[in-house]
Amino acid sequence: YIRNKKDTGDIANLLDSIKRQTVKPDWVILVDDCSPEKFSIPDFVNYVRLDKNSGPARARNTGKRIAVESGSDIIAFTDTDCILSDMWIENIITTFRRSNDFSILSGNTVSFDKNWLGKYHDINGTLNGRIFRDSDRLLYGTTANLAITHKVAETIDFNETFPFAAGEDIDFCFRANMA
Repeated sequence: YIRNKKDTGDIANLLDSIKRQTVKPDWVILVDDCSPEKFSIPDFVNYVRLDKNSGPARARNTGKRIAVESGSDIIAFTDTDCILSDMWIENIITTFRRSNDFSILSGNTVSFDKNWLGKYHDINGTLNGRIFRDSDRLLYGTTANLAITHKVAETIDFNETFPFAAGEDIDFCFRANMA
């Protein structure tokens, strides 16, 4: 959801970081939640604009559905204000291949913003998911840095009753753990 010029710059930074990946994605699906601000869409992006602003869960479900219908084995989520490490996709693929037990991955996420809030996030790890104590099992991961298998994508949706970002990703991971 692109509201202003800052968000326009953020999405451009994200798309540039996708172009720099050491392993190129098969698909890049950008779901626009009916943004009021116009922005540039590169040729490598499959762009979908929703008819009304409905929140991140609906946008994530739309992108997930398209990826599943396209036969994607792995679906990775990020946010417009993220800058991906150059090996983001490579690391996701390597980790999934290394263990067939994993169905959901969430990696280390650090704040690009170095003001007090960014430092708070980095110190407390609030941008990162959590694992169960004494386990490698994910309690939750944030959709700023989350990857799921095709099987998970087919069986679990984001709860669209969450009107804003924050909570729909935790709920998604909780329901995935229950399944």
